[in-house]
Amino acid sequence: MRTLFSILSCLAVLGGCVQRSLSGPVPPPDMILIPAGPFIMGSNKEDTKHQGAEFGSAKPWYLDEHPEHHVTLPDYFIDRFEVTNSLYLRLVEATKSRPPNFWIGGRYPAGQENFPVTGVNWYEAERYCRWAGKSLPTEAEWEKAARGTNGREFPWGDTFDPKKANTGASGFERLLPVGSFPEGVSPYGVHDLSGNAWEWVADWYQPYPGSTDKTRSTERRTRFSAAADTAAAAAITPFRFSTGPRIAPRFRPKKPIWTSAFAAPRARSLPTDKGFLCG
Repeated sequence: MRTLFSILSCLAVLGGCVQRSLSGPVPPPDMILIPAGPFIMGSNKEDTKHQGAEFGSAKPWYLDEHPEHHVTLPDYFIDRFEVTNSLYLRLVEATKSRPPNFWIGGRYPAGQENFPVTGVNWYEAERYCRWAGKSLPTEAEWEKAARGTNGREFPWGDTFDPKKANTGASGFERLLPVGSFPEGVSPYGVHDLSGNAWEWVADWYQPYPGSTDKTRSTERRTRFSAAADTAAAAAITPFRFSTGPRIAPRFRPKKPIWTSAFAAPRARSLPTDKGFLCG
């Protein structure tokens, strides 16, 4: 949520208006203020272990993240947690929208009200955020909220820890309720920006300025460092992934698919757990 446009706007779903105190913007409930300023975006990390080839990628691992560069953003708000099934149900009931493909009879599975909603395409994620008086975060907004300003690889630091995120290395092999890894929060206090669900962002995919990758795409960007069914190699916060904006899986595999998800040339369309948060 860009504070410039939201200072006077009421958030009907959240039941309040964005206001400013003498010290700066006041976040709406369950949102966090990310302060204005520069941060390090992208990475110069090299695929020295040839992991891209191991997973069937047509280009070296980490090339999408090249080069590391500085970006300056104004202040903005972002959700503290991924949008949950129970929150998304409000949209479905209020607007008669299509429920996610994983739901049965228009309802999420029992006991999963606080799980991140998944099985939604980009347009559905964007529709929810607009309905809630917000917007999908841009790629830059997502990454700054995830890694802070010092270029850390993970929300908590520079060393991978399977106990701080729900990735393929954590052993759960399934989605978990949002906020299940409080020790893995970002420097600003945003949860699950490494692990659990892949997350849609607003941007179309394009290589960064100065990249040697000349790919041009009609795919939307999915951000998220290593979902629950993917390899820990994808857990770094600069990690980027793209997929068609209308893609929403029609089934949830019963077993983790991270080994097979990167074994095909069109692997960028395969991760199943696409969720989102709003900004």
